[in-house]
Amino acid sequence: MSKVAPIRRTLPQDAWIRDPDHYIVIVGCSRLAVRLAKQYRQEGRRFIIVDAEEPLLSILPSSLDDNLLVGDPTSEEVLKEAGIENATSLLAVSDDDSLNIIMGQIAKKIYNIPQVIIKVYDNSKAALYEGSGIETISPVDLAAESIEQLIKKND
Repeated sequence: MSKVAPIRRTLPQDAWIRDPDHYIVIVGCSRLAVRLAKQYRQEGRRFIIVDAEEPLLSILPSSLDDNLLVGDPTSEEVLKEAGIENATSLLAVSDDDSLNIIMGQIAKKIYNIPQVIIKVYDNSKAALYEGSGIETISPVDLAAESIEQLIKKND
């Protein structure tokens, strides 16, 4: 079993929950999470990225350090530290389908978060969540659709 990094909070206490009208919890510091975080920062949205490990410096720019909480995202303590009880959206976009699925279920069933979106590479897993209130995104399907559109455009 790998050792989980201790919780590290770089924001002042409760700073990320001052605007409870729209608050996004992003699970997993993947390239997609960083892309979304940069966009949210520019738009002035409130968000936090939660990941069990310190992200590689090449992935997370230092400008987003204030929006990072290091700790096990399946831990109730870490989720509360992240302000999950005030979240209006949870995006589970780690590179681990199982973690994303677990986080989607926790967000929807335990915390009743209105909008839950999970990224899954295995599109057969995505079909399992139709009608559950958990929205799924499959990068494989999205890439295939984009490629197909490009091919059709050039026909």
